[in-house]
Amino acid sequence: METFKKIINWLSGSLTEEKTKDWKIVVLCVVAATTFWFFNALNKNNYTTVINYPIKFTFDNPNDSLIMVNDPPEKIAIDVSGRGWILFRKTFWFNYEPININLSAPVDTKFLTRGSLQPIVEPQLNDLKVNYIVDDTIFLNIERRISKKLKVFVDNDRISLEENYQITSPIVIKPDSVLVAGPSSVIDNLSDALELEIGEEDIDTGFDDRIDANVLGFPLVTYYPEKVAVNFEVTEFVKKEHNLAIEWLKFPEVTTLTVSDSIVNISYWVGRDDEEQIDASQFQVRADFSAIDDADSTILLEVVAKPDLVKDINFSPQKVKLHYGQ
Repeated sequence: METFKKIINWLSGSLTEEKTKDWKIVVLCVVAATTFWFFNALNKNNYTTVINYPIKFTFDNPNDSLIMVNDPPEKIAIDVSGRGWILFRKTFWFNYEPININLSAPVDTKFLTRGSLQPIVEPQLNDLKVNYIVDDTIFLNIERRISKKLKVFVDNDRISLEENYQITSPIVIKPDSVLVAGPSSVIDNLSDALELEIGEEDIDTGFDDRIDANVLGFPLVTYYPEKVAVNFEVTEFVKKEHNLAIEWLKFPEVTTLTVSDSIVNISYWVGRDDEEQIDASQFQVRADFSAIDDADSTILLEVVAKPDLVKDINFSPQKVKLHYGQ
């Protein structure tokens, strides 16, 4: 630490006011000489370099009927020769017009080669000698913008409902269609219907909301309208069950004929608000002797009467077996 202090004190003593002025003069001379050399060098006319020069593509696009599908390059690399000042101006921060590449047949022009770019670039860089275009090929993808009207719908099975809740009304969508527009390669391959997605989960009340029609995931596709109104009602359902006597139809009067079961257990789901309106008398389960399966002497049971308010009916057993005694 002591040695370091001695060095600092020595430097401080060495830089007297007179010597400081001498150093300033030396620095100014170096800056002046460097500046003179720099400007003199820029006046020379024998420099060759590669510049990344901005380009822009133009084409007739009446009523926005064409769309650029891919993003073309914003610059191209060009090997040029010329005066240093011009190269400096076109390489660094000075404003300059980009090279304009006009496409007379934009939809049919899928690429531009080095040979086709050269005659376009040269007249627009007339203050430089264009030796060659470094980039080999520029690929383009310009398509016609077309539109298509799609019917919109919602898949009931993909709506997330709270446990034991069901949709109990028609799903109303307004408007019932949307107009999509975009590149022809995309729109031509769309089906005639568009499935909407309801992002809300565990729905347990009536749904009434506007949802996004932009579900295809294509950035260049637009939708009109962008949102549609969707509404429907949901109801909580409860599971109920009853034991019923089976009704026998067309059975022969044979005293030795017996069946495996005479009672059937029937279960169903009904809206909680309607459960008190349902009782066992509103159901009827029948075994028709004419439908007997001779292979195993069984008859499938059939529900022939049920209330309109119930859903998802199940019953057990599904069939009865006949036995013939001696």
